[in-house]
Amino acid sequence: MKHISTITAHACHCEGQSPEAISEKVPQSLFWQTMLAVCVSFFAMILLLPCFAFAEVKIFEKEYTYQASEIDSKVTSRAIAVEQV
Repeated sequence: MKHISTITAHACHCEGQSPEAISEKVPQSLFWQTMLAVCVSFFAMILLLPCFAFAEVKIFEKEYTYQASEIDSKVTSRAIAVEQV
């Protein structure tokens, strides 16, 4: 918050001055913090966006055979087979 008020104060008091003179009054640490944040954000987007762009849905199927007894009906055989997979 200190830097924002400093920049605001400099902007109000620097009317009519060249941009170079105004930029000299801005704290350099604020400039480097901003540049670091921009660079980190940029590289994060470069690393993360391709992952989403090339993602695809894969379906895995497995064949399973259940030996039903004479007591099992069609419905109970399916239910037991699903439980055992």
